[in-house]
Amino acid sequence: MRRACSQNRPTNLQEKATGRNACVRRRTSDTTRFAMLCFLATLTICGTANPAAAQNVATQAGQSAASGNNWFVQADALFLERSNASDEILVSTGGDSGFPQPVVTIDDLGTDFESGLRLSVGRLVNSDQSLEVAYFGLQSWGAEFTVSDPPPDTETLFGGEFTVAHFVTRSELHNAEINLRRHVFPSGRFSAATLVGVRYLSFKDRFVVSQDLVDTMDSAGFRLFDINADNDLIGAQLGGDFLFSVTRRLRFGASGKAGLLLNLADLETIIDSRDIGTIIVGDSNERLAGIVEVGLTATWQVTPNLAVRGGYQVIYVGGLALAPENYDPLSLVLDPHLKDNGDLVLDGPSAGLEAAW
Repeated sequence: MRRACSQNRPTNLQEKATGRNACVRRRTSDTTRFAMLCFLATLTICGTANPAAAQNVATQAGQSAASGNNWFVQADALFLERSNASDEILVSTGGDSGFPQPVVTIDDLGTDFESGLRLSVGRLVNSDQSLEVAYFGLQSWGAEFTVSDPPPDTETLFGGEFTVAHFVTRSELHNAEINLRRHVFPSGRFSAATLVGVRYLSFKDRFVVSQDLVDTMDSAGFRLFDINADNDLIGAQLGGDFLFSVTRRLRFGASGKAGLLLNLADLETIIDSRDIGTIIVGDSNERLAGIVEVGLTATWQVTPNLAVRGGYQVIYVGGLALAPENYDPLSLVLDPHLKDNGDLVLDGPSAGLEAAW
């Protein structure tokens, strides 16, 4: 579904970027406080639990390690780094010669690890099955890059020489799951479980390009492309995990999940210039997307009800609408068409607590 309309909107990109940076800082601070509250709540639960009723804490990914533990909670600080969508050339020079050379690409807007939260709450349904509700997210990635006073014959993908070009990327992630686990080997040194569940993932991606054009043919001005791609994915997943207890306190685990999801993707682009004014164009589409998640963890049992844990995870999502990959000025103006075949890779460490009672 395509749409287009005219609308007056502010075009001061620096003000927008400054406001977004402040928002990112507040969000990161809120995430840290939220994670600390979850840890304190976990400690409180463990302090009020009856140690005699449990021999061990819930194991990796929600398995029950011993009878007597009906509930389990896992709370982690999760740090993820996202890959760039592509290596699209944003600024090039030497176009008049017919052999343009890249000056700025998407890779120059690299993103760092961002902190977030991962929380799981579950309960044993019977002796070999457990039901869990899980969430991770609150990460917000952002990067900026500015090119000013470029040499002659330097152009952006807009076309036309410029005095200043500014690039901004922003993206945000949320994930929620409901899973039913069947514990194949629920006790002993080795344990394993299979998983079936429902998963929802939200990924919002933004890419902003602005430039001040050089006076040519009495047509000069400020141009802005503000591209917003929203992805809402929901579907089923399968998975499993494996646990090896080295000692009564130390154990290592590995887990994996794979899902087939329906992606409801939406694209909206704000285009502003002195030549054509301000217009808003958009498109939407539904398609199947895939997700694969793998992870490794190490857990140290502190008390019969409390353990500390750390790990590393990699998440791949295919079939997304990514804002930089939808940056095509001519197509966006004349015939906006959503591109939703992008790939996303997230990876990073985690550290937290788990408790059972």
